Amino acid sequence: MFSSRRFATVLAAIPLTAVSLTGCSQVVEVFGPRPDAELVQLAQQAEADASTLDDEQATALRDKQARELYDEILRVCGVDPEGQSPESCTVDRSTNEATGATSLAQSGEEMARFVAENRAKLPEDSIDLVVSHVVDTLAATDVSLPENLGEITDEQDLQAAQAMLEREYALQYGLGLASAYADDGLQQRIDMLNDTSQDRVTALTLLGADQPEDSALAAGYEFQELESPTTTVAATALVDELEANLVGQWRTTAAEASSAEWQYAASHFAAHAQRGE
Repeated sequence: MFSSRRFATVLAAIPLTAVSLTGCSQVVEVFGPRPDAELVQLAQQAEADASTLDDEQATALRDKQARELYDEILRVCGVDPEGQSPESCTVDRSTNEATGATSLAQSGEEMARFVAENRAKLPEDSIDLVVSHVVDTLAATDVSLPENLGEITDEQDLQAAQAMLEREYALQYGLGLASAYADDGLQQRIDMLNDTSQDRVTALTLLGADQPEDSALAAGYEFQELESPTTTVAATALVDELEANLVGQWRTTAAEASSAEWQYAASHFAAHAQRGE
C-alpha cells in the first residue's frame, strides 16, 4: 500500500551511476533526469496490486495501469540527443517492495487518497492519466460517494462543484425528454440514472453547492437548440449522449481540482457517474 515509509525504497529504484572525475559523460549521467518519485510509487503499487488481486479483470486493469505509468515515467523523464531514454530514467523494478491490495476497492481508495494528497508533487501533464486510473479503478468497484468531507473552501473548486450541480440537473432534464419515448428497458435505465444523479446532487449540496431557484428552468437552457426525441431509438441515443457527456465532464473536473479534498471527492463523483448504477 502507499506509504511515506516507502520513499527510501522508491529512491533505491532510481539508479545512480558511479562518477569518475575523468568521465564527463558519467557526470552528465549522474546529474541527468530522474524518474518522478510519485509516478514511481503509483507504478510500483499498480504492479504489486496486479500480482495479488484474485479477480482476472481487476488484475488486467492494474497491470495495464502499471505499464502505462512506467511508460509515463520515461516520457516525463525525457530523451537524450539520440532520442533514447537516459539510463538515469530507468526504474529498477526488482526493488519493488510495495504491498499489493487484497481487493480492487482497496486499491482504488488508497490510490484516490495518494493522488489527492500528492497532487501538487505530480507532473502537471501526468495528472489526466493518473486521475483516469483513479476513476477507472473506483468505477470498477461498488463505489460510493464520499461522506463527512465538510464544505468546499477553495473558491475555484466551489465554482467547479456548482457547475457540476447544474450539469446534473441538465442530465435529469434531458432524461425527462427521453422518457416520453422510452420502452421498458430504456425507462428502467433512465430511472436508475435519475436516482444516481440525485444522489450526486444531494452530496454536492452538502459540499456547499447552491441549489438554483428553478432547477428545471436552469437546466432547460442547455436544451434550447436540441430537438426532443420522437422515437425510442432517438431517445436511447440521447440518453447515451447525456451519460457520456456527464462522465466526461466529471473526469475533467476531477483532473482540474485544486484542493486535496475536492480532488478526492470529484474522483469519487466521476467514478459514481461512470459506474452508472
